[in-house]
Amino acid sequence: MSANTLEEKLVANKFLNWVKTGVKEINQATRSLPVIFKNNLLLNRENIQLKQNIISKNQTISRLIRLSNQRMESVSRKQSAYLASLSHELRNHLAVIKSEIINGAEQGSVNLEILSKSAQMATGLTEETVLLSRLSLKGFKMEKQKFNLSDLIRETCLEQEAQIKNKGISLKCFPQKNIIIKGNLSLFKKALTNVIQNAILYNKKNGLIEIYLKKYPGFIKIAVLDTGMGMTQEQCLKAFDAFYQSQEAKAANTQSNGLGLTLAQKIVKKHQGIIKIKSQDKKGTAVVIKLKA
Repeated sequence: MSANTLEEKLVANKFLNWVKTGVKEINQATRSLPVIFKNNLLLNRENIQLKQNIISKNQTISRLIRLSNQRMESVSRKQSAYLASLSHELRNHLAVIKSEIINGAEQGSVNLEILSKSAQMATGLTEETVLLSRLSLKGFKMEKQKFNLSDLIRETCLEQEAQIKNKGISLKCFPQKNIIIKGNLSLFKKALTNVIQNAILYNKKNGLIEIYLKKYPGFIKIAVLDTGMGMTQEQCLKAFDAFYQSQEAKAANTQSNGLGLTLAQKIVKKHQGIIKIKSQDKKGTAVVIKLKA
C-alpha cells in the first residue's frame, strides 16, 4: 500500500470519527430539546402569571386610589355643606338679634326675651359645633369613669320638667335600678338630653314620652318613645346628618339647631354603642341606644 493511500485512509477515518462524534452530539442535543422546550414553556407561563399579577395589583392600586379620591371628595363636600349650614344658622340668629336691637332703638324698648332666646340658640349652636369637632378628632381621648346610668336617666328626665309642662307633654321614666356603666358621664348626659329634647320638640301637644332602661345578657338598652310627628323611612336615614330637618320639622318652628342627633350618635359611638331610629310618619318615633353590658 502506497504512502498516499495510507494517508487517505487515515484522513477518511478521522473524518468518519468526526462525523460520528457530530452525529452523537446532535442526537444528545436533540434528546435534550424537549426538556429545554418544557423549561422554556414553564418560564413563559411564569412570566405570563407574573405580568398578570402585576396588572392585577396595578388595577387594585388604581381602584384604591379612585376610592380614596372619591372619599376625599365626599368628605370635602360634607365639610363644605356643614360649614355652609353652620354659617346660615348663625347668620339667622344674629339677624334676629340685630333686627330686634334696631327695632327696639326705634320704638324705645327692646324685647329681652327674643334677644335672650336668639343669643342662647347661637351660643348652643357654637358649643355643640365645637364639641362635635372635638369628638371627630382622631387623637381625641375620652375620660372614663363608672357611673350609675339609672340615676343619670332619672336626673335628665327631671331636668326637662319645665319644658314638657309648657307643651302639656307627659314624660314617664322606667329605668331598671342600679345599672352601672363605664364612660364619660357629662358626654353621655348630653346625648340623652339631646334625644329627649328631640322627643319634646317634635311631639304633639298633650303628647307622651316614655323612657325605658333595661339590662339584658350582653347589652344594655335605652329606648325613648314619643307620640310626635314621626318620620318617613327616607327621613330616618337622614336623621343623624348634621343640620338635617324635614320640611315638617321646619314648619313646626321648633328652633332646633339640627345637631342634636348628630352629636348623640357621635357620643354613643365613643361609648362603643349604637343608636337607631324607628319611626312611623305622623305616629311617633322610637330612638334606641344599645351599649355593651
